Amino acid sequence: MTGTGRGIGDYGARFGIGPAVFTLLIINGGVFVLQYLLQAAGGRDYVFELGAYATSHAVYKLQFWRFFSYMFLHGGIGHLFFNMLGLWLFGSRLEAIWGSRTFTWYYLTCGVGGSVLTAGITLIGLQGDAPMVGASGAVFGILLAFGLAFPDAVIFVFFIPMKARIAVVVFGLMALLGVGGTHIAHMAHLGGMVTGFLFLWLFTAGHPSQPPRLPGGKRGRGAFRSVSSTGYSQTGGQGRSISLGEYLRRSFHRWRTRMRLTVVDSKRRGPGGSRPGNGSTGGRKGTRVDEILEKISKEGLQSLTPEEQDILRRASRKQ
Repeated sequence: MTGTGRGIGDYGARFGIGPAVFTLLIINGGVFVLQYLLQAAGGRDYVFELGAYATSHAVYKLQFWRFFSYMFLHGGIGHLFFNMLGLWLFGSRLEAIWGSRTFTWYYLTCGVGGSVLTAGITLIGLQGDAPMVGASGAVFGILLAFGLAFPDAVIFVFFIPMKARIAVVVFGLMALLGVGGTHIAHMAHLGGMVTGFLFLWLFTAGHPSQPPRLPGGKRGRGAFRSVSSTGYSQTGGQGRSISLGEYLRRSFHRWRTRMRLTVVDSKRRGPGGSRPGNGSTGGRKGTRVDEILEKISKEGLQSLTPEEQDILRRASRKQ
């Protein structure tokens, strides 16, 4: 982060949540509260009326913003909760590896892709036109990316443990076959997954299990890779498979350590971003901390020696 200001997303660091995911959680939650307050005050949900997707409005009346706005509205607290749970659970890891910019573009593109496929299916008469809201299209795209990146991660689907790659197939088939009833926007779900795959294929040069690289950007740093038969792992060279819960716990710990040290490092800097005492011991320690952070980014916390761990502890306590 540059400068001294803080964006909304930066406050998520204390909870181990990346800035993009945290901002999306806040926006979706805020819009839902606004919907509720407007309904309570006047009996009409004006946010729904202006933002929900419907082909009759988005296409025929040229209200193109609805292709985008619908993904920030939700039809109930349960609808909001499960979408945001999926965003946090699967999106946090992807953002940590891809970076916030790439993750945000991917999420929004998948959401728009969900409404575009819905429009196409409606226009050719394969389904009726009905108002549609929800982040499910974008979240299904996130699930696809997670399954491609970490195919052997064990996740729970309807309380049944299964590998992520299997879960992607299950949810894809459910969307394709319309399992769950007519009140579910199956084409938005399918559209989010299809759009996500095309996005990854395009920006990974045909290797969708790898981190996408947008024009003007860089590939995500860290251990993002398609895991082989050894399973979903963050190993530090040991090849030991761990559970998704353990992986998220370690990811949270790494994120918290990085952010604490970023704050400490910024306090050590003088005006204009310079470090006090050119060539001083403080400068050398700062360089050492940077080297350790780089090692964490590449190999994980478990790769640190006792001496390096002690340096981090002392640096994080300095004010």
